[in-house]
Amino acid sequence: MGVSGAGCVVTIDPIDDGGDGGGDPGSQDGTVTIRVVNNTTTGLDPEIYLADGPVSESELFDDSRKFVEFGVFGLGVIDALSSDSITVTCEQARMVGTKGGTFGETVQDPQGTGTKRVLAQELQFNCGDRITFIYSRAGDGFETTFEVD
Repeated sequence: MGVSGAGCVVTIDPIDDGGDGGGDPGSQDGTVTIRVVNNTTTGLDPEIYLADGPVSESELFDDSRKFVEFGVFGLGVIDALSSDSITVTCEQARMVGTKGGTFGETVQDPQGTGTKRVLAQELQFNCGDRITFIYSRAGDGFETTFEVD
């Protein structure tokens, strides 16, 4: 399904909760796929941020750069033990980051946050790659890791 807005096209892949045994498709040339995997038993706001050029960490994590058009009803929330993917143009994803994610059943009562991650195109990933952010429990807290393929 494609969503058009502000002169860009965002493709939202269907949720892959593992029910079909398959994975999400890889990225096509000219795009970057960002997959979020919630390995916890609580809801998750993955807090994904995109920048179309080099910016500081504080600029990247500005609310205006937060990407929320995925997950439950396209509100940026991922259910427990599920995943979702978005595909954006390489120009939109010069920098990709997560504040670590906010875990909990409601935004008003979060249970915790994961690990902040900042990735830059041509340093940690390339155009055409798939970035997977994995949100998990770590002892009494939460952690966020990533893989690029």
